[in-house]
Amino acid sequence: MKAGKLGIVIAVVLLIGTSSVALAAEGQAGAQGARALQGEIAAISGAMLTVQTPRGEAHVVTHEGTAFCIPGTADGTADDLAVGDTVLVLGRRTGATFRAALVAVIPPGLRIERVGGQVAMVEGNDIAVSVESGETAIIHTDADTAFLIPGVEDPGIGDIETGNIVLAAGSRSDDGGLQAILVVAPQGMGQRSRRLSGEVTAIEGATLTLHTRGERLIEVLTDEETAFFVAGLEAPSLSDLNVGDQVNVAATMAEGIPYARTVVVTPAGAARLVGQVTGSTGTTLTVETRHGAVQVLTDDGTLIRVPGVQDPTLADIAVGDEVTCGGTWADADSFQALVVAVPVGIPGPGRPGAIRGRAIAVASDRITVGTPHGPVVVVVDEETIIRIPGVEDPTLADIAAGDIVSARGVWNEAGNLEAAGVEARNGERAESLAPTRQPKMKAAQ
Repeated sequence: MKAGKLGIVIAVVLLIGTSSVALAAEGQAGAQGARALQGEIAAISGAMLTVQTPRGEAHVVTHEGTAFCIPGTADGTADDLAVGDTVLVLGRRTGATFRAALVAVIPPGLRIERVGGQVAMVEGNDIAVSVESGETAIIHTDADTAFLIPGVEDPGIGDIETGNIVLAAGSRSDDGGLQAILVVAPQGMGQRSRRLSGEVTAIEGATLTLHTRGERLIEVLTDEETAFFVAGLEAPSLSDLNVGDQVNVAATMAEGIPYARTVVVTPAGAARLVGQVTGSTGTTLTVETRHGAVQVLTDDGTLIRVPGVQDPTLADIAVGDEVTCGGTWADADSFQALVVAVPVGIPGPGRPGAIRGRAIAVASDRITVGTPHGPVVVVVDEETIIRIPGVEDPTLADIAAGDIVSARGVWNEAGNLEAAGVEARNGERAESLAPTRQPKMKAAQ
């Protein structure tokens, strides 16, 4: 990597890390309005910046606590900003204005994109977040992704929890998600729920002590609302748990204390099965894996998870869905499931989705997009927000076959994506501007 770009990436790490601490320090009430915006400075009047964003003008208020990150300037201030600068602003909305915790000038030509929002689910190395528009965005992480969580030593994907507010920087992946080079999760911001896994080391009254990943001991409280799942038992309770059990816990945070909503005991010999549902009969799913069909057996003790569905049942899983199952092998052809989950972003009626690819054809109300998983029809209506860099008030007519298209929305019954937002870039120009992969950066200490 060239030294200049290395410095810019370090600056991005520093600016997001600085703002994370600043935002977290403002407290829970302020953190609930935490946001990020990006645009061009149209006017400067004292401490007020008028920033032109893709959604219109934003009035940004700077103050004595605002940090500034300006390339080539060691200790930047508001006086170093100029009309025409492209800036990334992190802070929170207060009425009609945006109170800035940090303002960073983005050098021309730098194409690091960012996504920020509240974590809805963590599946493997992917993080699903609810963004300001109400859509769901997918953040992909890998071994090259750097994590920054104030107060957590050597953080990773396992430290990201449902309910966290996260900020991620990186580049767009082929499926429309963000391939992150950096993920920041300010502690305490918007945290409403938490997922824990580990070994039960003590049971005292209604309290479980868990030895979790990262060698931490965490006390979890249970109550009459806690649901327990133990293989082979109907209506299990806390008394069916034992010291030494491996458990997965979904908890609600209250005053920093986790209260368990569900406690799932991982059975000895636990295994994982991934595949596509090809049939459903009674309490049994037929799942096609890369090595053949498997009968997935469920019962009243099986926990079902389907994105966007509250209290889902087996009936909410449809033929064609991709599923991840946790449980034990009953025999060579059947799998007893303790958990059956439909991953975030998998097509299904009413579920959020996102795609990215090259436009194959454009009609009056739809775009056919070629993606790595095959062609997808993106349906556009008068409510769809269309963005095309360099085009004022763009419409579907401004998108042509060959353009690179990203779309987010909801899957319908026909398997089409009803788009809430569409972004298109000229195919040749998008390829010439495609960012090179950045090596992993260590978060500033």
